[in-house]
Amino acid sequence: MTLRIWDVRTGTEVPHGVGPLPADTYSVGLTPGSDRVVVRRGDPRSPETRLVVLSLADSAELATLPTGARTVLGGAAVATCEPGQGGLGATDTLVVTPFDGSAPRRTALITSCDGTVSGASLSGNGGALVEKEAGRTLRITDLRTGEAFHVTAPAELPSVDLPGFSTTPTFDVLPTAQGARAAVLAGGSALLWLRADPPPAAAGGLSPGEQIVGVADDFLLVRTRDGFYTAENATGRRLGELSGVTDRNSLAAFDPPVLWNARLAAVGWDLTRYELPALRPASRILLPSRGGGTPPGDRGHPPMISLLQEPPEDGGRLITIADGVLTAWDPASGLPAGTPVPLGTTDLQIGFHRSYPHLHLHLRPGHPGQVGVLTPDEVQIWDVTLGRLVTSVPAVASLDSLDGQGSPIAFDAADERLAVLGRDGTVQLWDIGAARQVRAPIPAPGITDLLGFDLDGYLVVVDGGSTRERLAFVDLDAGAESGSLEADDAIRPLTIAHLADDLRTVRLEDLPGGWVSDMPVTARGLRDSLCAALGRPFTTAEQAILPPGADTAPPCI
Repeated sequence: MTLRIWDVRTGTEVPHGVGPLPADTYSVGLTPGSDRVVVRRGDPRSPETRLVVLSLADSAELATLPTGARTVLGGAAVATCEPGQGGLGATDTLVVTPFDGSAPRRTALITSCDGTVSGASLSGNGGALVEKEAGRTLRITDLRTGEAFHVTAPAELPSVDLPGFSTTPTFDVLPTAQGARAAVLAGGSALLWLRADPPPAAAGGLSPGEQIVGVADDFLLVRTRDGFYTAENATGRRLGELSGVTDRNSLAAFDPPVLWNARLAAVGWDLTRYELPALRPASRILLPSRGGGTPPGDRGHPPMISLLQEPPEDGGRLITIADGVLTAWDPASGLPAGTPVPLGTTDLQIGFHRSYPHLHLHLRPGHPGQVGVLTPDEVQIWDVTLGRLVTSVPAVASLDSLDGQGSPIAFDAADERLAVLGRDGTVQLWDIGAARQVRAPIPAPGITDLLGFDLDGYLVVVDGGSTRERLAFVDLDAGAESGSLEADDAIRPLTIAHLADDLRTVRLEDLPGGWVSDMPVTARGLRDSLCAALGRPFTTAEQAILPPGADTAPPCI
């Protein structure tokens, strides 16, 4: 692999002293002054990736930058992230260091970057930091000056969900003719000019130890060292405050317009539901422990709980696993809505349910009150209203995703079947009523997550076996993959979140939860998206690049 540089003004090639590039070179960029080149080695999503700065004159290695670094400002600087020190609520910092030796610029983040710049959102040209504040409001920091601005994005973002095309808008902040500031938003085929105002007071006044843990259209939810408060976006005015309700063992779930907060108590988990934004206590539930004492963890892992609420049409019950006990509750009154079930009989099973409940609790569609519970050696289906075991499916599911980000099981509501990602690296299909496999296992070495069944009957899975995460559609009758879609974005990494309740789209998210995009996954949905962009005759320019013999008729007319 060799490097060639051209002067676009004269059309002549520029000589340099950089020799052959390594085989793992991913990208190359020049710095202002054209005296050095920055080489990205390895895929940016790989933990082994790194940036190397070389002299154009003699290929000397001038610097090796941190793994999570990224060049910004047109190659004039490098951005790195420093995680906050001091535990929960510590503020992360984006550090922009110019290559010309001038002083670095430091920007405190309102989001988290997890030690890598890819964890924070940078605009496509590396000129601005984009952070989501609440709903459609964004904080955009101009990396050239360090100035922060507040922008409200349109309700309908100018994006087109097409495989292989960018779906994430790109921002930059530019001066206007009147001396004010405006944000340029580019996405799909649209270019918008949005007003950039000073940032809202609610997001600009965080104290040490405070962390934004939830956003809504009108307010932010902030966790403090011992509680929470909500603040109005526009003014920073406090709307509600709580203290003395959190500690290192407490767990919180933000589900607008509700906050659930759980603390370890002497005889179980003390779970309180607060109405937002007032943070007014609405109901309180004591989730019982298995032995009557404070819930323990297991083998060095802390105790955890799982909360799952049914849709209103199925009863709206709150279903929980805490200290390995499965329970159901009326969330409004806090009264029991079922019979408690101690899960597991062996030490291994009980410890698993105590420390990993967030991994293995799933609603069974079409069966109100029933849930699937993953165990280390089978999948159990319980009726939580009756405290009754409906059936056990003897499938040994993969437990590799113990962080709770993936699911190794998926229900097929149409045909009463259960798909299981097996520990042996296969996808298995089980008849729930008969508790037997209905076909031979399908080899699936790269599959990391079963999202569910779409309306076309395909099992939608996440294939993480390559450097680029992709969606794959498995035809379980044929026992083979029927198609796939790249779920990556040309500007920044996207993560595949979940299949929508309508089974027609899959949610893609821009880490750390900024932009979202719903990609169609059914054949008709994909056709409609393609035709929304191409439902017209080809232009002269488009016809010119079609291969010889290609059909030039309008594809969707």
